[in-house]
Formats: sequence, structure tokens, C-alpha cells
Amino acid sequence: MDKIGDLLPGLSFKPNFEQYSGYLPASENDMLHYWFVTSQNKSDKLIFWFNGGPGCSSLTGLLDGMGPYLINKDGKSLRKNVYSWNKYASVVFIESPVGCRIFIFA
Repeated sequence: MDKIGDLLPGLSFKPNFEQYSGYLPASENDMLHYWFVTSQNKSDKLIFWFNGGPGCSSLTGLLDGMGPYLINKDGKSLRKNVYSWNKYASVVFIESPVGCRIFIFA
């Protein structure tokens, strides 16, 4: 598990929560990527988010749904999501199935 720094590229504010990214073993040869954001209010609730499998990355939920960030129209910067689920619980966004990826091109 690697801690993600306070400022991501294109982020104009300092998050009031911690975030981590890493890999979970899925089998002997496969790993699942995850991005974990802690609760903004120190709640002990925990949500695991799986976006639905092939064709739709769980990071879509992180960056364009219920996560703490929304991608701006320029496609290069992020803004705060005032409706983020991590206001009420910590959230783990897990890529599935194995091999699912999100690609963002600047």
C-alpha cells in the first residue's frame, strides 16, 4: 500500500483525507489495483466499490461519480466532488475483473 501525496497533478486543493493505492492478490499470477480514500469525518464505516467489470473501470467512480474528485471539462484537472461518499465513510475502489484498466489521455 502506497500513500498518495496531498497534491495530485491537476488538483487545486489539499484533500482533508488520506488516500492510498496498491495491488491486492487475486490469484497466484494476478493482482487487482485499488485506490483507498479515508473518510473525511473519521467514520469507521467502509465501502468497497466495484464498478461492474469489463468496459467500465472502478476508477470511473472515483473520478466521475461518488469519489472525492471530478474531472474538469479540460480533461487535465480535478475539482472537489461535494457529494463524495467519503464524506460519510472510507471507500475502496477496486478494479475488476483482472486486467480492467482506465486510460486517460491528456
